[in-house]
Amino acid sequence: EEAGGVVALRNRAAFLRGGDFEERKARGETPKGLQYSRAFGGKDLKPYGLSSVPDVKQVTLEAKHKVLIVASDGLWDVCPSERAVHVALDAADRYLDPAQALVQHALAENRCLQRKADNVTVLVVLFSDGLN
Repeated sequence: EEAGGVVALRNRAAFLRGGDFEERKARGETPKGLQYSRAFGGKDLKPYGLSSVPDVKQVTLEAKHKVLIVASDGLWDVCPSERAVHVALDAADRYLDPAQALVQHALAENRCLQRKADNVTVLVVLFSDGLN
């Protein structure tokens, strides 16, 4: 916002809007906002402070670490991280694909909420119990 852009909410999702958004709207144009997950391609919003530099956290794996879930907002918008871990580990215990189980979970949650599902991409890495 300090650089001229704004963060706006639409349907409980945060969107970034460039500093000229309202001006372009007043001219009759249909300017677009950008969801945070789309930040890598938002070149027109870079002058307003948008960055595609990721936050990185390094973790030393220990025996307590069982699973790594990398997913798009299509999962995280409808599934808290603790629930995602439970769904993934439960699927693995039943010899099912944990990533597919999470995708199905997200689609089912959207049906229950009676809303259109966002794109759902999920990658699951299961760690063995023998980590040292």
